Amino acid sequence: MLYILNKILLNQLDPEVVNGKLDEILKGVSDIRQSVNKLQEKDAPWVLSDDQKQKLVAALKNSGKIYTVPIWYSPNDPRSNEFAKEVSAAIDLAGWTAKPVIHILMQDAAGVFIGVRDATKPAPEAALILQRALETASISSNGESREDLKDGEFELYIGQKPTGEPTSVK
Repeated sequence: MLYILNKILLNQLDPEVVNGKLDEILKGVSDIRQSVNKLQEKDAPWVLSDDQKQKLVAALKNSGKIYTVPIWYSPNDPRSNEFAKEVSAAIDLAGWTAKPVIHILMQDAAGVFIGVRDATKPAPEAALILQRALETASISSNGESREDLKDGEFELYIGQKPTGEPTSVK
């Protein structure tokens, strides 16, 4: 910094111009740091914390009900597979049953979704309990209409690790 100040004095540089350039450089450094942080977050594993697991298990157990949860995950993101395994283990630990299912995706999505036949109609009880339990564990899940499901059926879809707002599953 002293070197820069001496250079200003020797070359008769306008300090305001120099300060403006330094501000530009500092903003550039800040932008680079933000980009690096976003990339690190995007590439970080998607894990169910111990606290989330405990809350999810407790909420499902406290419902007093036992259901089977068809669950599938994004084939495009290995982290969703791992997260789905962790969520499945928590569902099983609660006395419910996580049942893996396979689908062919036309379009992938980021986030967690609960698919029902028609999201504009009342959802099956199990889907509502599951969604509330996920919320209790601070896991956002969106309801999704799925024409391939029958009335009363539901599925849990673990999409790609979210890096922004959830999208839609097709």
